[in-house]
Amino acid sequence: MTLPPIKAFGAALAYMATHAGELLKATWLPTLLLTAAGVWALPAIAGPMLDLISLGDQPDPARVAEIMSSAGGPIGILFLASLVLYPMIYVAAMRHVLLGQKLRLPFYLQFGAAELRVLATFVLLMILLMLVDIVANLGISALSLAGSAAGPQTGELVSSVLALAYTLFALWLQLRLSLSLPAAIADRRVGLPLSWYKTKGNALRLLAYYILFGLIVLPVAGIVLFLNWSSFAGLYESLQGAQANPAKAAAAVKGFMQVYIDRLTPGHPGFPLAVVFYFLYTLFGVIIGTVPSAIAYRFIVGEPAKA
Repeated sequence: MTLPPIKAFGAALAYMATHAGELLKATWLPTLLLTAAGVWALPAIAGPMLDLISLGDQPDPARVAEIMSSAGGPIGILFLASLVLYPMIYVAAMRHVLLGQKLRLPFYLQFGAAELRVLATFVLLMILLMLVDIVANLGISALSLAGSAAGPQTGELVSSVLALAYTLFALWLQLRLSLSLPAAIADRRVGLPLSWYKTKGNALRLLAYYILFGLIVLPVAGIVLFLNWSSFAGLYESLQGAQANPAKAAAAVKGFMQVYIDRLTPGHPGFPLAVVFYFLYTLFGVIIGTVPSAIAYRFIVGEPAKA
């Protein structure tokens, strides 16, 4: 089936409006746990990152290893929390969107076969995209080098054309595989093959559909930027012309990171508001990242069998 972008977009908005309560009930607890993990880990990770920036352009490898080891624990815990909680959040939302299953409890907190399928699908998708990227960049480098034999300008032209072609190919590939996670839940198996098969002829329609959701994300991002402008205005100004001054750029980056560290430090006046904002922003990302692909799946593949 072909995807009608505008009709599907309207259906997704209608679903989010009419079933907001069910979505919130399904996603609030794992999202809260993910927020808690981030609030705990990010300051502990950002501190060592600030130390790395302070080492300059030619840091001592032993010192780098020492600093990174101090951040290893928080990075590992946040990584493991993400591996567990993101699939849980996705399944929590998709159970109702795709399968029509309503929760009996006021929250969702379980990790079973559906979550494992989502995790496996995501890991395989990332591996596939990474391998494609490696092969493509090696090919671009080799062909650009061959083109350089005819002259530097020829090599640059070949590199630019191939880079553009690869960007378009990567976008097309991601669109073809964009229904992999909904398929993992609805079809109850790793979702890449089904997404590849069912999205044939729908790549441009899916692109238009996702662009419509981008028009929602952009105003939200603008609001976030506006609310934080007073804290970051000076830092943005300091980045102007910093390309020619690495020390200035490093100082600006450190300033950005320090603001986040301060806000996520208990006892800071802005800590409670920062945590609430972090939770709401994560929740918004979760819903925007799940509902559109599920609605697209229902239009293209059809209604999945109810469990």
